[in-house]
Amino acid sequence: GELGVRVGRVLVWDLDETLIVFNTLLTGSLQLHGERPDKEKAAALSGFATKIEDHIYDLAEREFHFTTLEGRNHWCFDAAVEHDDPSVDTSKHDFASDGLTRREEEDQPAAEWEKRLEGLRYREVRKKYERAREGQEG
Repeated sequence: GELGVRVGRVLVWDLDETLIVFNTLLTGSLQLHGERPDKEKAAALSGFATKIEDHIYDLAEREFHFTTLEGRNHWCFDAAVEHDDPSVDTSKHDFASDGLTRREEEDQPAAEWEKRLEGLRYREVRKKYERAREGQEG
């Protein structure tokens, strides 16, 4: 690929599990060698975890449309991209103002227009994974 690296597999780790790990740092429930850190170390770890958590949310939002796709769970990319409109050039699409917002009710079925906009976002995410698998930047 472009970076001289070929990636055979890209694994997606659900953000929820990552946040659980960071929660142990944030709350001070982390144990090091079977013991909880003293207050000073716990505060330092908590501050560090907060910074990491902020970076993860920023990355998830910037690169993976986290806010609008959270609560719109599909069991795989193919199911989500099924509603994609390939005639839309996503590089020119204004995701910020297309009307798709975070869903508060996960059980409520999405309208067709929402499914099309979800499909655009999932296409973008899929492209990023494909580029990563080929060792390309972006």
